[in-house]
Amino acid sequence: MQVSTSNSSAMTSISQHKKEVDGDLNKVSSGKNSDAKKSSIVMIAHAMMSGALVDSQGVMNANDSIGMMQIADGVLSNVSQMSTKLQDLSVASNNAALNTTQRDALNLEFNSTLDAIGSSIESASFNGKSIFGSNLSFSLGDSEISVSLDGVNSSNMSIDSQESIENFTTSISQAMSEISSALNSADKSINYMMNSATQKMAASSQLSDTDMAKQIGNFEQNNIKLDISLIMQSHQKNISSQRMQALLN
Repeated sequence: MQVSTSNSSAMTSISQHKKEVDGDLNKVSSGKNSDAKKSSIVMIAHAMMSGALVDSQGVMNANDSIGMMQIADGVLSNVSQMSTKLQDLSVASNNAALNTTQRDALNLEFNSTLDAIGSSIESASFNGKSIFGSNLSFSLGDSEISVSLDGVNSSNMSIDSQESIENFTTSISQAMSEISSALNSADKSINYMMNSATQKMAASSQLSDTDMAKQIGNFEQNNIKLDISLIMQSHQKNISSQRMQALLN
């Protein structure tokens, strides 16, 4: 009876360890945690991954906004310099001592500079889309970046009106200030969304994927236990065989 009990205990131990080894091996092979099969865990993991994808798209949108606004900022910097020239020409033109030839030369240079400003504003584009003349909006998921560039209009300036030139210069300064603020906001948003996406992807992976190092460690430990159980069973069989042989003799 004692031999039978020992064999039964050994077989139970072997069966248990073999089941644990098989379970660990399946987890390592599939890369999926059994808990992830529960609908609530799966839903949370999917929500985390969805949030990470939204953040990733937000980063792409923010990068587009930076590219678009950098072009706008470069154009406005150049236009600002030309508007300073318009002011100088306007002041020079308002001089009663000028003759007709001199005044015509100033008007010609003013109009040429004005055309260059208009051309710079109209031709400014990003990905085939005009930059000026509209409000630019970029979705970042939970927030957005908006820049108003519809106030930059050079058509109302005249060499005889320094006020019109000053108003245009003011609109440029306001637009450049708004662009600078939006660029800072986009840069901060990118850093935030990249960190957020990384954390959400890690959380989703932790919920749905197997911790490979841990599972492999469990597999190795349970495999060792199985080997020990098999050795013990073999040893017990040898002892039982020896006892039976002794009884027969």
